[in-house]
Amino acid sequence: MAASAFIQAPVLPFASSQETKAVPESIAADHSILEIDRELDLLFDKMQEELEESGVASSESIERFHAFCDAYGKKVDRIGRFIRVM
Repeated sequence: MAASAFIQAPVLPFASSQETKAVPESIAADHSILEIDRELDLLFDKMQEELEESGVASSESIERFHAFCDAYGKKVDRIGRFIRVM
């Protein structure tokens, strides 16, 4: 049974805009951890497809993946600081 590839649109509104770079601090401040996690999943799937098709992931995809990984870490740190204060 052949697996069909289904690519969803990016969750975050700025994900389709290539003119502005995603800054981890603003991503962490403006979006929930679930939104960031969802975008990471989509970026990872996109990179896997690029690897299967051309043998290498695009530098843009890698850069965005790293930005969202950093944002995820910053969001977790913010949540941890909030819990510590409580």
